This record gives sequence, structure tokens and C-alpha cells, in this order.
Amino acid sequence: MGLTGSGFLALCVAFGLVVIGIALWALTRISGRGPGPLLARLGVLVAAQLAAISMVAVAVNDNFQFYTSMSDVMGTANNADNVVVKGVDPQPPVTGGKGQQGKPYDSVQIHSGILPAATARTSGEILDVTVRGAKSRLSSQAYVYLPPAYFSSAYAHRRMPGLVVMPGYPSTASNLIMRMNYPWAMESQIKHHRARPMVLVMTNETVTPPRDTECTNVAHGPKAETFLAQDLTDAISAKFRVDRPGAGWGLMGDSTGGFCAVKMAMNYPHRFTSAVSLSGYYHAIMDFTTGDLFGGNRNLQHMNDPEWLLRHRPAPPVSVLVTTSRTESQVLPDTRKFLSMVKPPMRASSIILTSGGHNFGAWKGEMPPSLDWLSAHLWAVANGGHPALSTKRSLANPPVTRHRAALHQRRHA
Repeated sequence: MGLTGSGFLALCVAFGLVVIGIALWALTRISGRGPGPLLARLGVLVAAQLAAISMVAVAVNDNFQFYTSMSDVMGTANNADNVVVKGVDPQPPVTGGKGQQGKPYDSVQIHSGILPAATARTSGEILDVTVRGAKSRLSSQAYVYLPPAYFSSAYAHRRMPGLVVMPGYPSTASNLIMRMNYPWAMESQIKHHRARPMVLVMTNETVTPPRDTECTNVAHGPKAETFLAQDLTDAISAKFRVDRPGAGWGLMGDSTGGFCAVKMAMNYPHRFTSAVSLSGYYHAIMDFTTGDLFGGNRNLQHMNDPEWLLRHRPAPPVSVLVTTSRTESQVLPDTRKFLSMVKPPMRASSIILTSGGHNFGAWKGEMPPSLDWLSAHLWAVANGGHPALSTKRSLANPPVTRHRAALHQRRHA
């Protein structure tokens, strides 16, 4: 039995109520003074409190799907060696033309480097920057990872693809480094020749904290989507040797960040060509963390709903990779529904893990093959090619050891 589902929840609640009932009964039977009876009463109260806290914790976990198995809790599930990408044979990247050094752009302020500058040629560099939006008038912190190749003579006059990476809500961009280890995963994939260099722009999807804007141009409020989809990429491509917004840019995120990635790729296909959603959802939500995002404007709500867009609008010419697991009972049905709705010229791929929760452990296992997928697509499309749809070969990945994940390429000619 997993750690989610009505059966496990009912069992835990029943056990907790029994423990609390026994505790109440025991308190009426413990009498006398002195250290012994006092410690006995204290032990009974602690047991009752732990039972109540455990019931609440199980209920919260069941609702949000953080951990679906003990391997999730122990951190042993779905590491990079456990994920294999099947059924995808992207067109090999083509050597493209040269670009020019980006001119300094006032909208990007570099505060400091996180890695020693002396190791940039071997390990890359992570820069802590603040980006100020020219159109949205918003500003937000971001971390820019420049891979080792950025500092090599071979790329001295060439631009690289750019990838906007966003966490879920209420996480922060720093977790993309400290918990998800994006820069080191990117470096590893490059060193093992599974991916080509990309510049990572790790930023918050929550650009006006603590409000969760769902990456939306809020009615009578902050223009979060304009900042993330336009201001951010314009500023970074002007400051660094990164492709101009268009064929060489992609999006990636987990949970809410995954929703934002797919939504913005569909709304801005002229600025992004590929997106990855790690356990994301595909329709707009509103709750106490978002407030009223749309102000009664139905058209604004529809434009922030990928499923509505696929039902009522022509599909955009973008490629998306969506992931979940068979034990994510809330995300899995929505993911399958979204995949069934994709139509040409849009292309969709998926990673479905055998098990895994809505947590960093599962996403860290899906991240390396997702970076490979993005690298192949962005380099190929940016140089005028198109990822092939052949299923004869798979991207180079470590063999499966325990949990198996299949990536299925939908054929849309």
C-alpha cells in the first residue's frame, strides 16, 4: 500500500482515533502523585498528540501528493539512474551560424557570482542577478548559469539556447540550485555528451510574493506573464550571449512552474519553441493564494488555460514534454487528458514514472532526461532543423535499475 489514497488515509485515521481513545481511557486510570504517575500522564498526552499530528500530516500528504511511497520519504526513489527515455530520436544538433556579443542592458543588474570565477572554464558560473522589466515594470531575482563552454574559445562569438526554469509555489529560485541542483545536472549531461550547452535562467514564478499569480497578467494587477515571457528573455539575451527570444528559447518548471512553462510556450510560440512540465497541471486555478486573477474576464481566464486553448484555438507549433507518475493520483489524469488533446502542429512527449510523489526527489530523477530532450530540441530548431519522430533509438541514458519511466513521442506529422 502506498502513502496516498483513501484506503491508507482511512487506516491512519482509524489508528489515530484508537490511539487517542486509549489515551483518554488511560488518563482516567492513572492516579497518584510523584514522578511515576506524572511521567505516565505525560507519555499518554504525547502519544495522543503524535496521533493527532500524524492524522493531519497524512491528510495533507494525501491532498498534495508530496510522498507516495516510503522510497519517496527515504529519498531513494527515482534518481537519475532510474529514468530512461524511450521512443525519442531527436535530429542531431546542426552547427549553426555565429552571433555577436550581447551589449550591456540596464535591466540586468549582476550582484555576485556563486561559484569561484577561477573555475568558470571547468564548472561554469552562477550569477545572482536582478531583472527589471521594461514592459511589465516588475523586477525579480534570478540566477543565471553559464556553462563551461560559454567561456571557451569555441563559443566566444556564438550564442547559446536559453532555458527559463521556474519552481512551484511557494518555492523560490534558490531551491532550483540548492534542492534540485540544476546547474550540476546540466554540467553532468554536457560532460557525458547527452546534452549540448544551454544557459539556464532560474527565476521565481512568483514575481510578486506572497501572491501566486500563476504567471498571469492579472486583471488590474501585476503583469507577471509579460515579465516572465518577454522582459526576462529580452534582458538576458541582451546582456549575455544567449539566442534572441524565438527558436533558441525553452521553458521548464515543476508543479506551478510546469503549468507556467506549458502555458507560456502555447501563448508565445514566437518566443519559445519547447517546454517541460514536471508534475504540472493544465488549467487555470484560483484559491486564497491567488486571489481574483481574472476580474470576471472570461477571455483572460481562457487564455491562461492550456486545455481550453487546445479545445478552441489552433494548436501552436511548439513541442512539450510532460511528466508525472502512476502514483500521482491527482496529476496523472489531468496529464493524460492534456496529452490526448494535443494536435498538429503541436508535439507532445511524456515521462510516466512507475512511482513518485509531488516532490523534489521525483523531479530530480526526471530532470536529466528532460534537459537532454530540451537541448536536442532547442539546438536543432534554433539551427533550422526539426526534431525527428523516429522511435528506433533512444537518447543516451543510464540503464534502468528500479523504477522505469517511458517517454512516448506522439506522432504529429
